[in-house]
Amino acid sequence: MKRYFSHDVKSVNHGLKVAKYAEEILKLEGGHPLIILGAAYLHHIGMKEATEKYGNASLEDQEKEGSSIARDILKKLNVQREIVDEICDIIGHPHHPREMETLDFQVLFEAKWLPNIEEEGFSQDREKAEEIMGKIFQTVTGKKLEKELHNRSVTLEKDSGFQLQT
Repeated sequence: MKRYFSHDVKSVNHGLKVAKYAEEILKLEGGHPLIILGAAYLHHIGMKEATEKYGNASLEDQEKEGSSIARDILKKLNVQREIVDEICDIIGHPHHPREMETLDFQVLFEAKWLPNIEEEGFSQDREKAEEIMGKIFQTVTGKKLEKELHNRSVTLEKDSGFQLQT
């Protein structure tokens, strides 16, 4: 991931945060570590290609381009085909869950939302956060981490006197 994004520090840092949260959720909820962490590190791998190809990096374009790039990277690393297929399936729709998903997908789905909440102050409006939390966060650990981020941001807001955007 670092080599692929090279000087795009924001994308590298985002991937590292997603992987950190994925690992936290994985430890308590279970799942396949290689699939979850592989998908965490590579879930935005299509962003660079989508931007070059389409002039932007919409979520749909990232998903469209990401699977093939991830497949190439994972093949070079001699990852088993079944693992590659599962990681690429997750990367092919990390922002758009299907009606029925695997635990591996769910862990990644929750883990990729947490840095966004942390960075953008998304959880400031508790009512809005709870509505979203109910749709996105299905694991006990994911719900706990989201609540901790909310509490941290509320404390920061009170201590600093500044109101974060919602």
